Amino acid sequence: MSAPEQIAGGPLAAPGAVAKSAGSRRGAERRELIGLLLHSPTFVIGMVVIIFWVICGIFGDAITPYRHDQIVIDGGNLLDPSFRPSWSHPFGLDTLGRDVFSRVLAGAGPILAVAPLATLIGVVSGSVLGLITGYFGG
Repeated sequence: MSAPEQIAGGPLAAPGAVAKSAGSRRGAERRELIGLLLHSPTFVIGMVVIIFWVICGIFGDAITPYRHDQIVIDGGNLLDPSFRPSWSHPFGLDTLGRDVFSRVLAGAGPILAVAPLATLIGVVSGSVLGLITGYFGG
């Protein structure tokens, strides 16, 4: 151990010296972790998908090509070529002739509102149930 390291952590150290060195270590560890995550293809792809759905949830109604309840084609059946995916209807049309892509984007907003609430309810109820079960001997 060098002299500055002995002073920084030893009895001769200034009161804030240890806290500053611990903070700088945490900052370096955080930067290293972020660097590792950004070099992970799985993380990057996952973040792109999450950001895409958050944007769709926030701006879904503004970016949909059709209203979610608008009937684009009247009549027909599922085997009709006009119901299959195309450039104008990326996910195709449902049996009523509504654009599926517009309906998915319109549904992203409510999903993003309900999912955190459902997660919170699951975590709280699971924690309470686990604490009660653990208290009474599992």
